[in-house]
Amino acid sequence: MPKVYGLIPTKLFKRRMKSEETAKTTFWADNWLPVPAVVEFEDADTLEYLHKAPTHQNVTVTKLVSGFAPEQCRPILFHPHNQGGVSSMSKGDNAYKQEEATETTTSDSFSLSSFDSSSDDGTCALRFTEPDCYGQTHPIETPQLIASKLQSFEHQLVAIPHHKKTCLKQAMKKCPELLTDKFKLMFLRCECFNDQKAAKRYAKYWDNRVEVFGPEKAFQPLTLDKALCDDGLALSTGFPTLSPTKHPSGRNILFADATTQMIGAYPTQSMVRAIWYMFHAALEDEETQKKGLVFLGDTRTVKLSLFDKDLARVTAFSVAGCIPVRLSSLHGFCPPRIFLIIVPVLKIFLGERLRKRIYLHGGSDMEKVCAGMAKFGLVETVLPRNVDGKVLLSHESWLQERRLAGL
Repeated sequence: MPKVYGLIPTKLFKRRMKSEETAKTTFWADNWLPVPAVVEFEDADTLEYLHKAPTHQNVTVTKLVSGFAPEQCRPILFHPHNQGGVSSMSKGDNAYKQEEATETTTSDSFSLSSFDSSSDDGTCALRFTEPDCYGQTHPIETPQLIASKLQSFEHQLVAIPHHKKTCLKQAMKKCPELLTDKFKLMFLRCECFNDQKAAKRYAKYWDNRVEVFGPEKAFQPLTLDKALCDDGLALSTGFPTLSPTKHPSGRNILFADATTQMIGAYPTQSMVRAIWYMFHAALEDEETQKKGLVFLGDTRTVKLSLFDKDLARVTAFSVAGCIPVRLSSLHGFCPPRIFLIIVPVLKIFLGERLRKRIYLHGGSDMEKVCAGMAKFGLVETVLPRNVDGKVLLSHESWLQERRLAGL
């Protein structure tokens, strides 16, 4: 059979190392892959080769020759029942693998191509694409995969304790017409088809939706004339605005200019609802559901007085664990020095994965700034005119079109 290579999560590997200076380290495992695997370090310069080992034997890690590029890869899963050891992925044990799959990084000496893992019943293989410009991989969808995961998603919902899905049960009674398979699929896509994590996000989503919109409007459609009927002022600010032009990868782009806010003219909670609406509008696009969203901020004129900590906290909480959106990246354009204060505060509210996806593009040489942004597909044909691009944003017209369409 052909060799299959895998990745051990960086943090896990370093945690198990006796010394980062030594070339050899031993692990105790109960079920290793019967094939070699690859280990990647954070600096992407050191690659280690993990030799296959029989069950219940020590495994020795030795240095790998530079330039090794496996044809197939799959992560090796941390086994929680192994007293901190490392084990291979067993069928149906996809949780850790799927989380790590979206965090793949590449270097000149290492490349990761698509890999697959079997489902619980062995009938559906979950395969991932090659890393994109953000080093992220995405599940390759099939009708069989979607049908199978939707079914297991329902089983996971049943397993959630009743006290953790109170608002979800209310939604099932008050607005069952909103709880379609198409809606649930967004949560599976957000969690790379990890049905357990998707179900937990789904339940948490309804808790947060009730908190943000209240016990009445939470169960109404998120449209301008329903749940958002009292938030016209916050929506009219265009913070943020959905770009009519997509990222080259197919992702939607949300653009935000903090100077458009009218802080004090409306409650912070109203702006939170407006942001919820914009995220859901972006998620109407299937490619954005699958690959995530690009968030671009014009930070050139940001002042500390424009930074609403409560808004940042609530929004970050919603994105990190509730709204079914994968935030692929958050870009800041030519940030001032004040961002040295703002960004560390903002990162406090973000999870580890989201913290890694913040990019600040600054400097006095605009040619270098634009070149740096272009590496992430942010070229002038997709950038708004506000940040030296060619795309005209017309948020007011966009809102009017959606009102007429009942959206």
